[in-house]
Amino acid sequence: LDALESMGGVWGQFPTHLQLWNSVTPDEDLIDRIIIVHLYLEGSGLDAGVQFSRRLIGLPDGKAKMKVQEVVQTILTEEVGHVQFGTQWFT
Repeated sequence: LDALESMGGVWGQFPTHLQLWNSVTPDEDLIDRIIIVHLYLEGSGLDAGVQFSRRLIGLPDGKAKMKVQEVVQTILTEEVGHVQFGTQWFT
């Protein structure tokens, strides 16, 4: 939120999606959820995050670019933990 606000944005300004949330149903078992969310979707997030980071090269240098890079790196770091969690529990 701090990063968004530092660049002139506000919470809720941009549309969101619920694809991750809606990817599983309450009646699925734990293993299905771990495979779908923590391995497949979070793993895909790692791939997308790396591609997104490469696209930031085109932004003009400055505080905003540095802040976006910092946020993307935080997300990527957290995604690694999510995939590790899923892998551990699946194993």
